[in-house]
Amino acid sequence: MMSDHLPIDDVLADVKSALNEAGAVVLVAAPGAGKSTRVGPALMDDTDGNVLLLQPRRMAARSIAARIADEMDEQLGGRVGYHVRRDKKGTADTTLWVLTEGILTRRLKDDPYLEGVSTVILDEFHERSLQVDIALAWVAELRRTLRPDLRLVVMSATIDPQPVSSFLGDCPVVQAAGRQFPISLQYASAAPRTPLVRQVADGVRRALAEVADGDVLAFLPGVGEINGCANELTDVDADIIPLHGSLPADEQDRALYAGPRRRIILSTNVAETSLTIEGVTAVVDGGMHRVMRFDPERGLPVLRLERISQWNAEQRAGRSGRASAGWCLRCWSRLDQQRLSESPAAEIADTDLTPLCLELRRIHGDDLRNFPWYQAPEPEHLKAAEDLLALLEIIEAPYGPLSGKGKYLGSMPVHPRLACLLLAAERCNVLSLGAAVAALLSEREIRQREAPRGNTARYADIENDLALLDKGPRHPDVHSGAWRQVDLLRKDLLRHWGQQTTANYHFVPEEMDRLPDLLLAAYPDRVAKRPSTGANRVQWQGGAGALAEHSLFHVKPGQKSEQLCVAYAVRGSGGHGRKSTTVDGVAEITLELLEATYPQAFSYEVECSWNAAKEKIEGAKVLRFGQLVLRYEPGVPVPDEVAQDFFTSHLNEQFAQQLARFDEAYSLWQRLEWLARYAPDLLLVELAELKTQIIASWIPGHQRLSDLPNPCSLIEGLLGWDHLSRLNELVPSHITLPAGRRAAVRYEIDSKFPVLALRIQECFGWKDGPVILNGQRPLRLHLQAPNGRPQQITDNLAGFWAGSYAQVRKDLRGRYPKHPWPEDPANEPPIKRRPPHKRR
Repeated sequence: MMSDHLPIDDVLADVKSALNEAGAVVLVAAPGAGKSTRVGPALMDDTDGNVLLLQPRRMAARSIAARIADEMDEQLGGRVGYHVRRDKKGTADTTLWVLTEGILTRRLKDDPYLEGVSTVILDEFHERSLQVDIALAWVAELRRTLRPDLRLVVMSATIDPQPVSSFLGDCPVVQAAGRQFPISLQYASAAPRTPLVRQVADGVRRALAEVADGDVLAFLPGVGEINGCANELTDVDADIIPLHGSLPADEQDRALYAGPRRRIILSTNVAETSLTIEGVTAVVDGGMHRVMRFDPERGLPVLRLERISQWNAEQRAGRSGRASAGWCLRCWSRLDQQRLSESPAAEIADTDLTPLCLELRRIHGDDLRNFPWYQAPEPEHLKAAEDLLALLEIIEAPYGPLSGKGKYLGSMPVHPRLACLLLAAERCNVLSLGAAVAALLSEREIRQREAPRGNTARYADIENDLALLDKGPRHPDVHSGAWRQVDLLRKDLLRHWGQQTTANYHFVPEEMDRLPDLLLAAYPDRVAKRPSTGANRVQWQGGAGALAEHSLFHVKPGQKSEQLCVAYAVRGSGGHGRKSTTVDGVAEITLELLEATYPQAFSYEVECSWNAAKEKIEGAKVLRFGQLVLRYEPGVPVPDEVAQDFFTSHLNEQFAQQLARFDEAYSLWQRLEWLARYAPDLLLVELAELKTQIIASWIPGHQRLSDLPNPCSLIEGLLGWDHLSRLNELVPSHITLPAGRRAAVRYEIDSKFPVLALRIQECFGWKDGPVILNGQRPLRLHLQAPNGRPQQITDNLAGFWAGSYAQVRKDLRGRYPKHPWPEDPANEPPIKRRPPHKRR
């Protein structure tokens, strides 16, 4: 029997009608409307198949299933059940399954057509997780093709419904009001450099003082901050209860229900949506969360501490106004509120796509560029994932089929990297060690520590964490919740591999010696090199970083270490355009191990480069692992064919600059280029083809620019007599002046008028100036005084004689009385230019 009336109940009939009409519906219901608990049960009796209700988080899935069963007055695990990671409650008779999105994605690998399922409900779609995007895309594809009977409901509190509706063939949109009480919003900007933990703790004390009744819910970015805040609040008269995903189920449930005393619930973002926490009347929001971001420049996922969005802030504040008037303190200023982004970015825009590319092959096929994405990932992100799968030899080539290794590893419940690690562990006969390492790398760190400031290491050196595993969950240095998560995953992996599980975490030195083999199998793209054996900086393909000082492999002055390593734990930090990368965990490897593990990734070739200072080609033997240079040996002779190819490429880029070293050749090429630009119909050769022929004939036998001969005769020979004569006729290199002197014509590619520089007296006897292109274009005359200084620029000599010459004559006649200045220069006999005066 359902409990009290909720706003969603008023639109359930509309949802059913929309599904009967179109098979799909977008439901927008404000927080508190009851969509998560009421829509699924309402659709159970309208179908013969199962109803799948997807939730983004395990805690919410379990809580919602329990609430639905309670409202239906039924036992959980009967008609209503749930399925989350490592926890499933239900039978073959269960009709409504509440499950996490990842469970659905894994189910699709074995049952891509969702046999026996009648309805899929995607809740909290606004969070835009990667898995919910895939679920929407694939269910929509099924509806368009093989399963038009499959019904789909997309639910959200705050989204623009039109893009989703359009993607689903313009399906109906149903909207429902929420049930939200007024919330008093407070802002408190702390003093600079005040730790976040202290800000939140001070906010909790303020909430207890200003809000008389009810529990306080405080949002912090992670477990470390939760523990630090709890330590700050030990003097407060209230029960302090942590809430995060790594807690056991019974401890999570303790936070959801009101207790006998006032409570302070310190939570990560698991409490933002879906969960209903009884008794909360005040919220303190730290304004931060931790998210994994994919950096395409490095090709690595990076854990970042980030500001939440305005949408996240609204969801958090709304937790206080579910049952009565609420109160919310935001640990930032009103101005900072305006600077927050409006909504969180879709996860597909910035995440590691490698596991997804492997999962989707079982559903869709090999070329995921053709997958029916709701929002397609950036091509470079998809390519990076495909390249990694190919390097791991899980697929035969990017966008290609699974290899035999890939088919064997495809069902492993871990990242493809770690599946390869486990395969290597089996080969090295250290599977128990491999399962422990894979679990540690999959889960968050197990070190117990004070609340960290800023970005912190996701993983420590594996050797340290393996030692902590051996100490057990009750050791003061160990975070018990994280230890349990690692222990559970390790046992799952061993069971999946058909091995018995034990509680033994003590590994002998012979086993530990195989750690480099395991980590290399998982991280071939992170093979890195120190510039020297004493350096604390490493470089890998596409990135570089400094070794963290707390790393076991950070060398002190005077120490030496292996140059090659695997940088398996990398984090990025920095803001305002500054980025830095720190390597927290490395495993030293030898060149022999690398060659034995990935022989196909090596190349050893003679490569050439251009020495700009010496203007020559230089050769070097280069040993590479992928794109990472492992060894560089300069001074190697360059084979002629290699040098010719390289020289050809270089001269193609700098052809005109190199011709300029030879005046005649450069002048000839300028005339050809000028004709191609301003009279292409008169050009008798294809310039690009001629350039290729010149380079091919000019460079053989040469590896230094200074050795190249004058190519003028070469160019003339390639043009041929007829073409050369035609060129000289159309665009002559020189013009014969009236007195017989030959003057050079300057052709500039940016000017349609070629330039002829000469003294005014040399023009006497010319009525009109010289022309080219069969008389179609005059030359631009740069007329000079007897001392060679310019006086007039004109391409109309007759106009100059009739116009401004009189003023020029008046100005210069007194200064140069020995030179003739006739009144009618056009009809004056030409005057030869005097030869330069020779000094004795």
